Formats: sequence, C-alpha cells, structure tokens
Amino acid sequence: MLMIKKIGVYGGTFDPVHEGHRSFISQVIDISKLDNIIVIPSNNPPHKKFIGINSFYHRYKMCQLGFKDIRDVIISDIEKHIIGLNYSINTLNIIKKQNIDSSIFLIIGSDMFLGFESWYMYKNILKKYNLIVCCRKEEDIDKVYKHKKNFGSLYNINIININIVDISSTEIRENFFTNFNYTKKYLHKDVLNYIIRNELYGKRF
Repeated sequence: MLMIKKIGVYGGTFDPVHEGHRSFISQVIDISKLDNIIVIPSNNPPHKKFIGINSFYHRYKMCQLGFKDIRDVIISDIEKHIIGLNYSINTLNIIKKQNIDSSIFLIIGSDMFLGFESWYMYKNILKKYNLIVCCRKEEDIDKVYKHKKNFGSLYNINIININIVDISSTEIRENFFTNFNYTKKYLHKDVLNYIIRNELYGKRF
C-alpha cells in the first residue's frame, strides 16, 4: 500500500532566522505528524515591502544554517526563480508538481488565517491544498475556530496550538548590536557568526 507523504510548506522573510522560527517548526512537525517541512524564504511577496531587508542569498544561507539540525526540514530557493510578484498559490503549485504523490499543507499563523479571504485565489488554495493554522496565543483559538466556520466543512483546515518564543526578526535587526547580549541568545550560533561575518546589521565596533 502506497503511503502518501505529508509535506508542510512554510514561507517567511527570515531576516534573520531565530529561535522563534526553530521552535515553531519543531512543534508543527511533531503535532501535525508531517514527513517534511519545506522552508521557503520569500523573494517578492505582494503583501510585504522589502525595505531594509537583506538579499535573498543571505536569508537563504541563514535558513540553511538555522534549520540544519532540525530533522525533516528542507530549505528551498524556489521563489528565487520566480520573476515579479509571487503569490502563495504559485509556490504551492510548483511544490505539488515536484511532489506529485504527496499531500501538501500550507502552514500559516492565526493572524494570517483571520485575513485569509484577502489572499490571491484563496479558494483555489483551499480546494487544492490543506491548511495548518497555528495559534500562538490562547485568545486566538476561539477567533480561529469561529472564523473557520466561514469556510464550511468542505476544506481541510487543521488548527493547532503552539508555544511561542517571544522574539521577532525586526526586534533582532533593530537591537542586534545595541543590545547584543539579549539578541544573540535567540540566534543559532552559526547564524550569529554569519551575521557578524557579513555585517548584515551593521558593524559591532
């Protein structure tokens, strides 16, 4: 009997990859029983302006370093090769072509799910793929379950609760050297060394 692989897809800016991302990924793999998670650094998403963000190359390298010791994680440069604005449906379609016999799960946070109807071709995403919605706060859970009712019972929308590490990439970038002892504890040592070596957030001295 052919076992269908369950593959998660998780995109983000990852500038930089931090312990919040690492904890998030590990929990999603364990809770959702995924065979793999494909981590995709964003290149040109329609919903976010990349002002002051490092190049795709540096963010991709940080993903390779930051997730290398977490089992079943694959880093993809798929969005590097897409010209112009890229939408999630396009990335998912390419992933599916590369994994034709697998079941694909788009992993998003509760905040994204609550605005999911604004996504480009969101109905196509729901028809063709599965969702894993991650609730980071207790107060999000009721909102998410209530919002799920808007989509009826035709789609596979999985809601899970995870524990968060209270840090953001923006916070790390803005305080990297001004509060170095604080920010460095949230970074994998290889990511930290990469940032310093390439002076991604300025010079220390």
